[in-house]
Amino acid sequence: MKHEYLKFKYNFKILIVLILINFIVFDAHSNEIFSSDVGKKFLDNLKENKQNFLIKLSREEDDCLKLFLSGPCLEKLIIKHDTKIREFELQKQRIIRSVRRHEAGLRKKRRQINIEMHKKKVK
Repeated sequence: MKHEYLKFKYNFKILIVLILINFIVFDAHSNEIFSSDVGKKFLDNLKENKQNFLIKLSREEDDCLKLFLSGPCLEKLIIKHDTKIREFELQKQRIIRSVRRHEAGLRKKRRQINIEMHKKKVK
């Protein structure tokens, strides 16, 4: 039993470190403009991280339910869940916004090129 707890604690620490690194990377890229392909990759990565978080949270919930007084533990998990889900949704919106900016920039360039070509034809 103690061995399983230590294994869980070790895996939990690794998961937290990976999640923090992921958020740092996303924050570093939050001001960058992504193409559709890069944005899709980031969204897929975010979805995978969200699934991993939910799996981890489910395990923690099972551990809480094993406790005699599980109320406070479950309340903490609810807060943790709501906070992380909000963070995931904010990251998703940042990525989508960045892809839209990139696509808008491409449309603007195409319009400028078309206007310049039209001006040359008129002359």
